[in-house]
Amino acid sequence: MFRSNSLRVKNRAALNEILVPVFLGKTREEWIQTFKEADILCSPINTFADVVDDSPLVESISLWKFKLMDKEIRTMGNPIEIDGEYLTLELPPPLKGEHTIAILDELGYSHSEIQVMLSQGVVYSLSTL
Repeated sequence: MFRSNSLRVKNRAALNEILVPVFLGKTREEWIQTFKEADILCSPINTFADVVDDSPLVESISLWKFKLMDKEIRTMGNPIEIDGEYLTLELPPPLKGEHTIAILDELGYSHSEIQVMLSQGVVYSLSTL
């Protein structure tokens, strides 16, 4: 019933009925210790809060900090290194509708066409024409 991966996938509900109560019997830290003692390679799955609260981990990964609507935001950065350096954030992500009119204008839509799209709710913009 569970001999191969395809059988485990096919019988996932039955397998979960067996495994979930077992895994709930210990904390994450207890399982990590158990696996390490058995020489099983493992690592916790961290939440974002776990990551930013772990100073050594924060120093070894790419985190981006920026202001968005007067609020400081921290998020995971680009994990790709080039010449030993992580890519940096040039600009914060745009707000919803921040560049709508400029993009439509660049695509060749007239101001009247853009106004029709805005009035019909086809597009959204923070600014007006």
